[in-house]
Amino acid sequence: MASTSSLGFSSKTTYDVFLSFSGIDTRSNFTDHLHVALRRRSLTTFIDDVLERGEGISPALMKAIEESMISVVILFENYASSRWCLDELVKIIDCKKGMGRKVLPIFYHVDPSDVRKQTGKFGEAFGKVKEKFKQRLDIVEKWSTALMEAANLSGWDSKNYRLESKLIDKVVNQIMKKLYPISFSACHGLVGIDAHVNKILPLLCIETADVRFIGIWGMGGIGKTTTTDVLFSQISDEFDVCYFLSNVGENAEKNELLHLRQKLFSELVGDKLLSIQMLHVLPTIVLDILRRKKVFIVLDDVNDSEQLEALAGYHGWYGSGSRVIVTSRDKEVLVGGVDQIYKVEGLNYCDALQLLSVKAFKQEHPPEEFMKFAERVVNYAKGVPLALKVLGSHLCKRSPKEWEIVLKELKKIPISKIHKILKISFDSLEQTEKAVFLDIACFFKGQDKDCVEDILDGCDLTPSLGIIRLVEKCLVIVVNNKLEMHDLIQEMVQHIARHEHSRLWEFTKICDILATEKVNKAVEGICLDTSKMGMTCLNSATFSQMPNLRLLKFFRHSNKKDSTPETFILESLSLLHWEEYPYSSLPLCFSMENLVLLNLEDSDVKRLWHGDQCPQKLKYLYLSGSKKLATLPNLSSATNLERIDLKACESLLEIPSSIQFLHKLNYLNLDDCINLRNLPSLLHLKNLKELSLSFCINLKKMSEIPSGIKQLDLICCGAEEWSASVQSFDTLKYMHISMCKNLRGLPSSLHLTSVETLKLFRCSNLNKFPNVTGYLKRILLEEVAIEELPSTIGCLFSLVELKLEKCNKLESLPGSICELKCLEGLFLRGCSKLGRLPSLCGLCSLTHLYLDDTAVSEIPSDIFSLSSLRLLSLNNCKRLQHLPELPERTTVLQAFNCTSLETVKSPLPFALVPKCNGCRRQKGIFNYCNCFNLEHNTLGNILTNARLRIEEKFGFSEFIDSFLVGLPGTEIPEWFSYENLGSSIAFVFPPKCINAKYLYLAFCVVLEFKVPLAMEKYNNFVLACELHLKNADGNEVPLIMVAPKIYHDNVHFGAAIESDHVFLWHNRYCIKRWLKHNCSDVNKLSIESEFKVDNLHKGNARHIDLVESKVKRCGIHLLYAFKDEEYQCSPSTIQTKLSLQYSSAVSNFMQQVRGNTGFLNGFCFILSCSFWLLSFWVLKSFGSASLF
Repeated sequence: MASTSSLGFSSKTTYDVFLSFSGIDTRSNFTDHLHVALRRRSLTTFIDDVLERGEGISPALMKAIEESMISVVILFENYASSRWCLDELVKIIDCKKGMGRKVLPIFYHVDPSDVRKQTGKFGEAFGKVKEKFKQRLDIVEKWSTALMEAANLSGWDSKNYRLESKLIDKVVNQIMKKLYPISFSACHGLVGIDAHVNKILPLLCIETADVRFIGIWGMGGIGKTTTTDVLFSQISDEFDVCYFLSNVGENAEKNELLHLRQKLFSELVGDKLLSIQMLHVLPTIVLDILRRKKVFIVLDDVNDSEQLEALAGYHGWYGSGSRVIVTSRDKEVLVGGVDQIYKVEGLNYCDALQLLSVKAFKQEHPPEEFMKFAERVVNYAKGVPLALKVLGSHLCKRSPKEWEIVLKELKKIPISKIHKILKISFDSLEQTEKAVFLDIACFFKGQDKDCVEDILDGCDLTPSLGIIRLVEKCLVIVVNNKLEMHDLIQEMVQHIARHEHSRLWEFTKICDILATEKVNKAVEGICLDTSKMGMTCLNSATFSQMPNLRLLKFFRHSNKKDSTPETFILESLSLLHWEEYPYSSLPLCFSMENLVLLNLEDSDVKRLWHGDQCPQKLKYLYLSGSKKLATLPNLSSATNLERIDLKACESLLEIPSSIQFLHKLNYLNLDDCINLRNLPSLLHLKNLKELSLSFCINLKKMSEIPSGIKQLDLICCGAEEWSASVQSFDTLKYMHISMCKNLRGLPSSLHLTSVETLKLFRCSNLNKFPNVTGYLKRILLEEVAIEELPSTIGCLFSLVELKLEKCNKLESLPGSICELKCLEGLFLRGCSKLGRLPSLCGLCSLTHLYLDDTAVSEIPSDIFSLSSLRLLSLNNCKRLQHLPELPERTTVLQAFNCTSLETVKSPLPFALVPKCNGCRRQKGIFNYCNCFNLEHNTLGNILTNARLRIEEKFGFSEFIDSFLVGLPGTEIPEWFSYENLGSSIAFVFPPKCINAKYLYLAFCVVLEFKVPLAMEKYNNFVLACELHLKNADGNEVPLIMVAPKIYHDNVHFGAAIESDHVFLWHNRYCIKRWLKHNCSDVNKLSIESEFKVDNLHKGNARHIDLVESKVKRCGIHLLYAFKDEEYQCSPSTIQTKLSLQYSSAVSNFMQQVRGNTGFLNGFCFILSCSFWLLSFWVLKSFGSASLF
């Protein structure tokens, strides 16, 4: 054996983690679970698979320790009894000292002080080894020292964790952090952030169960958002749900606070359709969901206390352990709204110098010749990270002489005005770059980059190059094609614009500014919420004094006027955005020469202009909500138009034929144009990508559509027929046609090259489905009047899902359907006239087949060939009489209310499935409820099959997790070990079973429904059995055995369970392991159960009243892995009580069970012993033969 203290270490790292453990104690439980968890996180882990270890540690094992980044030592009571483990530990400690390897101890059911002092049971085990090696005191001393050093290391004590899974999660997360620490180097520009994070983490104290609101306060550009970004990335995995809501103050002004509130809570509860209509209260369902979750919310840049109250709310809204972080520049906003406030101070001198150096020199420290200049810049910036970044970028690649010049300019600027420092970068821009910068800061922050470039290009500013320069100088960033900039920079630029009077956006000052004629000539842009100020100062004379006005944006004007405004000429105007425009048309002499974007949303305009205008630069025309607009002008000269939005123009009757000349048009929205009757051919619009005609209820004829379209929406459209001229859509990716009640037909053929999903919902007059070719993956039809599918459906080789629900005229399917080799789901629910199925042979990928509420009378016998079929649903198939042999992988069979069903050839086929490596465990559900015509032999076969499965293979199958069988009946199967009338049972645990390798339980009840159980109200009920095991000391530990839900899908069946039914279920759970772990020396087992009905369709639990149903009989069956008689065990008593309850506490059950003492218990004890002996004799005599 190589010396454990050798210093000949290998520097190579092959493994992330080395696991040191006592194989006989933890290999098959805790160590194995930890090993699996590490592998799941893709951590390369060394685990010694040698079961019988020798006297010395092997060289290979020593090498593995050396080449592991972290060693995890699992210290158990018997760990020190193994010389192998002790040698491992010495080597691990040596590698820690000599190589800097990390060591993490886990004290598994052992006190750390016992390991440190070698006392207690741990010390006794170590004492035996010391006695054996008493002649080798040097080795014993090394072992003792290694144990003491390991015990002194920071690790985990298992007694502090109620669940082992929680302990394993903590260990794995800590290993991940040590291997891949979340730290940020200077090259990422995140200098000094770790210091803030380390100070905020103790305030958050995420280990505690209370709810905390933490405020982060500081000036703009100081690093609040960056700090919360890093915090969010570090701790978000500790919570159930997380959400980072950025730019709250700005977005609240643009989109209204209620919109932000709905966005936030929709994400938190996971409901995109959530509707929130009030600012200060939440729906009860939202609060119920939030209180069950540990949430983490970041509200960034809150500038008003109302925003904080509406979005963060109160501590009682959230589950225990939740955390809310709020950042703001205004301390007053945070005071009273959060528990603690952390102020983000500027960077210290060293961090500031490093950040400047990274930006200016691309290294962590300035060159020697620049040091004195760099120090002066740091002194001017006063630790503001943004100022350092911008100045560093501005000075990058400049000579020392240029630095000197820049520093002289800095001396002229007051230190207290940080934005004036940033003006240095602004002054270095070219004139057109400055104009672009000013326009973005004042009007276009957060808007689409391409649209802004088009508008500013109409002003002859070459914006593309200008934006590139702004990005290079860290003045503007592009995120998801949106133009963004830091608030500090925006404030600086807006400060410049205020002094120039070139761009106006503050309504409180605008009237005074416009009063000066000289100032009016300097105005280039106006952006105002006119509902706050009226139009008294903006008359025609005002506009005539603005010859350089390029950008005009008015929002939410409420002062309506009926007359046409006086003439004003704005020759330079590139953008006209005037919401709720109050006039019936644009001015007579309105110049459109440079106009790029015209937005008159929700206006009173009846027609845009009189005569023929020539808007050659116009690219965007937005008139949505202009309900009085009756006609559009001739647009033939607007050849650059790319987007037209006419949504909800309710008076619009037709689209002019001149639209056919708009060859650059890529977007046309005509939704809710309810009076639109005519749409010219769009066939020549080769660039049209998106067309929406939803709710055009009077549009009777569908226009010709170009083949290059990508998205087509036709919801509740009045079109009766589709133009047959275009049948090929090579680029179409999305097509949604629904509620088009007048639509009688589609083109006879459709070639859809790029569409993955074709939706046709509630087109009640569409009686023919076209021949479709292409690469469709899903065809979804619902409430469509088609009578048949074309045979060409078999050519859709990539089809994965075919849904034809509630197609009441569909009578058959084409035989070619068997050619769909990739089809996984076939949904035919509600096709009430579908009476026959074609051959199913060939559907090799089909996993789900739904035939509910159809007229099918026979299932093709070749269904057995569907090797992938997992689920067959036949609910309410009232004509079905016989079920053929099903595929052996079918684990769910729903045959509820198949009132004519008589015979079933393979009632539980899944048991034939062998163990499957990599297969996810399934639940077996076989629902024959309300199948009252099942033959006696068939009923017997169902229960006999259930017995064979659970006794022979099923209990130990890796493929099936649990199963439930429901069928009409009044008796517990005779082969059950124990049964009794009513809801309680008591018996002695048989000898030998406790020492068996495996022990499983199966349960059975007969339920009597006094009142028919209407499944449209209770479409899913759950049977559960709560076991209480008592050991020799009288201690009691509960274990819940839950049956699978009888109904696999949450659907309404419109029928009721009317008579007695038998429900038999079994969980793949070895109770023997549980007994060993929780109840040593078990001598008494008490089982209680509560049966309930869950209304899962409405998302909450409801229960059947006691008067509606009760347990008439109950039974328990014991299952063993082996029947060898060599096992020795003392008999234990089992008491069982099964009851059907309505909102009753479990404690009431316990009191009832404890009250059943005296003579009744003694009598049940004797009776159950006799019953067990009789059952044992029968099983020995007949083997596994059916007794039913």
